[in-house]
Amino acid sequence: MYIQIGSKSYELVQDHRNGWNPEAFKQRYSEVLDRYDYIVGDWGYNQLRLKGFYRDNHPKANRDTAISGMADYINEYCNFGCAYFVLQKTKELIKDIDMVSPDQPDSGEMTADGQPKEQPPLREHLSSREHHAKMKQAKEASKAAAREAREAREGKEHRDSKDQKDQKDQKDQKDQKDHRNQKDHKDAKEAKEPKEPKDAKDAKDAKEPREAYQAREGKENRDNRENRDNRESRENRESRDNREKQAARERAPLAASSARNKQDHE
Repeated sequence: MYIQIGSKSYELVQDHRNGWNPEAFKQRYSEVLDRYDYIVGDWGYNQLRLKGFYRDNHPKANRDTAISGMADYINEYCNFGCAYFVLQKTKELIKDIDMVSPDQPDSGEMTADGQPKEQPPLREHLSSREHHAKMKQAKEASKAAAREAREAREGKEHRDSKDQKDQKDQKDQKDQKDHRNQKDHKDAKEAKEPKEPKDAKDAKDAKEPREAYQAREGKENRDNRENRDNRESRENRESRDNREKQAARERAPLAASSARNKQDHE
């Protein structure tokens, strides 16, 4: 089915759950949508919403505005299981197609009873079989584009994950290599240094406490001898002083007696 609105002509390539409604489309259409290659209309709460998409190779197309992202738009931003339709812009105007315009005036034709003449409904330009074939082809193309975009994202995520894993493996290998080099360097250094026999080391450890004990014991003996010598010397001096005092006391009476005898003789 082909539709012309203003100077643009469109083909209805997908009509999911009878979402196409020419009257609602006429009311909601805006000239802003002329720039897009596709127009997607979805229903929610009895309201029709229109959104434009570019073809995938369009210079202004990105992840959100390319037609390959339409499936993500329907799944993420539209009501679950909603009715929608897809219009694709055609390159040339097609003759003998129905016109839909938001500003289209009444024809002014009247019936015999004075009532406005009803406008003819939209006509199919293609046969029913060709129309369904075109819709099926467009649907498959949309699914394929969405699948390719999803596979591209998954491939990029897989490559990023693989790169991170490779970097981690390289870091682990480098750490292991550094650890081995440090261990080899330590082993080589220990091999160059002479090692004492275990028995000799034990004997040395046993000898050192014995020598320390002997030195401490010798010092204590010397101190004891010096203290004993000092005590004996002090005792000898005191004994000698006592003997001298005793002798002096014994000599004093004799001296006094001799002095009295000498006086008597005189």
